[in-house]
Amino acid sequence: MKMRKAAVLTCGLAVAVCATLPAATLAQATVQPFPRNNVRGSALAARRPGIWVQSGIATHVQRTDAALNAFGGITITQVGPEPTIRDAVLPALVEVFLGAVDQLSLIIQTLIRGGTLPTTGT
Repeated sequence: MKMRKAAVLTCGLAVAVCATLPAATLAQATVQPFPRNNVRGSALAARRPGIWVQSGIATHVQRTDAALNAFGGITITQVGPEPTIRDAVLPALVEVFLGAVDQLSLIIQTLIRGGTLPTTGT
Protein backbone atom coordinates (compact mmCIF):
# COMPACT_ATOMS: atom_id res chain seq x y z
CA MET A 1 0.00 0.00 0.00
CA LYS A 2 1.18 3.39 -0.82
CA MET A 3 0.62 6.11 1.70
CA ARG A 4 -0.27 9.45 0.39
CA LYS A 5 2.18 12.26 0.89
CA ALA A 6 -0.23 14.06 3.21
CA ALA A 7 -0.51 11.04 5.46
CA VAL A 8 3.27 10.66 5.61
CA LEU A 9 3.65 14.36 6.36
CA THR A 10 1.02 14.19 9.14
CA CYS A 11 2.68 11.17 10.72
CA GLY A 12 6.10 12.83 10.58
CA LEU A 13 4.71 16.01 12.14
CA ALA A 14 3.11 14.01 15.00
CA VAL A 15 6.41 12.23 15.70
CA ALA A 16 8.27 15.55 15.74
CA VAL A 17 5.80 17.10 18.19
CA CYS A 18 6.03 14.09 20.51
CA ALA A 19 9.83 14.20 20.39
CA THR A 20 9.87 17.81 21.54
CA LEU A 21 7.56 17.25 24.55
CA PRO A 22 9.30 17.57 27.89
CA ALA A 23 10.45 14.37 29.57
CA ALA A 24 9.16 13.18 32.92
CA THR A 25 10.45 15.34 35.74
CA LEU A 26 12.48 13.99 38.60
CA ALA A 27 9.59 14.35 41.04
CA GLN A 28 7.48 12.04 38.93
CA ALA A 29 10.20 9.41 38.81
CA THR A 30 10.40 8.96 42.57
CA VAL A 31 9.14 5.63 43.87
CA GLN A 32 6.03 5.74 45.98
CA PRO A 33 6.20 3.77 49.22
CA PHE A 34 4.54 0.39 49.18
CA PRO A 35 0.94 0.38 50.44
CA ARG A 36 1.86 -2.16 53.10
CA ASN A 37 4.04 0.50 54.71
CA ASN A 38 1.01 2.74 55.18
CA VAL A 39 -1.35 0.26 56.85
CA ARG A 40 -1.64 -0.74 60.46
CA GLY A 41 -1.15 -4.25 61.73
CA SER A 42 -4.80 -4.69 62.55
CA ALA A 43 -5.78 -3.98 58.95
CA LEU A 44 -3.38 -6.65 57.74
CA ALA A 45 -4.56 -9.13 60.38
CA ALA A 46 -8.19 -8.56 59.43
CA ARG A 47 -7.49 -9.50 55.82
CA ARG A 48 -5.29 -12.53 56.36
CA PRO A 49 -6.39 -15.72 54.54
CA GLY A 50 -7.01 -17.65 57.76
CA ILE A 51 -9.84 -15.27 58.66
CA TRP A 52 -11.44 -15.88 55.26
CA VAL A 53 -11.23 -19.64 55.74
CA GLN A 54 -12.71 -19.44 59.25
CA SER A 55 -15.50 -17.20 57.97
CA GLY A 56 -16.24 -19.65 55.16
CA ILE A 57 -16.38 -22.58 57.56
CA ALA A 58 -18.66 -20.66 59.94
CA THR A 59 -20.99 -19.74 57.06
CA HIS A 60 -21.07 -23.36 55.88
CA VAL A 61 -21.85 -24.68 59.36
CA GLN A 62 -24.58 -22.06 59.83
CA ARG A 63 -26.24 -22.85 56.49
CA THR A 64 -26.00 -26.61 57.03
CA ASP A 65 -27.52 -26.25 60.50
CA ALA A 66 -30.34 -24.12 59.11
CA ALA A 67 -30.99 -26.61 56.30
CA LEU A 68 -30.94 -29.76 58.43
CA ASN A 69 -32.22 -28.70 61.83
CA ALA A 70 -34.42 -25.69 61.10
CA PHE A 71 -35.97 -27.01 57.85
CA GLY A 72 -34.16 -24.36 55.83
CA GLY A 73 -35.24 -21.59 58.19
CA ILE A 74 -38.96 -22.17 57.60
CA THR A 75 -41.43 -22.30 60.45
CA ILE A 76 -43.97 -25.05 59.77
CA THR A 77 -47.40 -24.01 61.03
CA GLN A 78 -49.58 -26.55 59.25
CA VAL A 79 -51.02 -29.29 61.42
CA GLY A 80 -50.75 -32.83 60.11
CA PRO A 81 -53.78 -34.94 59.23
CA GLU A 82 -56.03 -36.27 61.99
CA PRO A 83 -55.03 -39.75 63.16
CA THR A 84 -57.28 -42.45 61.79
CA ILE A 85 -58.95 -45.18 63.83
CA ARG A 86 -56.30 -47.58 62.56
CA ASP A 87 -53.57 -45.39 64.11
CA ALA A 88 -55.34 -45.55 67.47
CA VAL A 89 -56.46 -49.22 67.47
CA LEU A 90 -53.54 -50.98 65.81
CA PRO A 91 -50.97 -50.32 68.57
CA ALA A 92 -53.43 -51.61 71.18
CA LEU A 93 -54.08 -54.77 69.14
CA VAL A 94 -50.35 -55.36 68.76
CA GLU A 95 -49.93 -55.01 72.55
CA VAL A 96 -52.71 -57.56 73.16
CA PHE A 97 -51.27 -59.95 70.57
CA LEU A 98 -47.75 -59.72 71.99
CA GLY A 99 -49.12 -60.28 75.51
CA ALA A 100 -50.93 -63.41 74.29
CA VAL A 101 -47.74 -64.69 72.62
CA ASP A 102 -45.88 -64.06 75.87
CA GLN A 103 -48.45 -66.04 77.83
CA LEU A 104 -48.34 -68.86 75.27
CA SER A 105 -44.55 -69.08 75.49
CA LEU A 106 -44.79 -69.18 79.30
CA ILE A 107 -47.35 -72.02 79.12
CA ILE A 108 -45.17 -74.00 76.68
CA GLN A 109 -42.09 -73.58 78.90
CA THR A 110 -44.06 -74.72 81.96
CA LEU A 111 -45.40 -77.82 80.17
CA ILE A 112 -41.95 -78.73 78.91
CA ARG A 113 -40.55 -78.59 82.46
CA GLY A 114 -43.45 -80.70 83.72
CA GLY A 115 -44.96 -78.11 86.01
CA THR A 116 -48.54 -76.98 86.48
CA LEU A 117 -50.14 -74.32 84.40
CA PRO A 118 -50.38 -70.89 85.98
CA THR A 119 -53.88 -69.71 86.73
CA THR A 120 -55.13 -66.17 86.54
CA GLY A 121 -57.49 -66.54 89.48
CA THR A 122 -60.73 -66.39 87.53
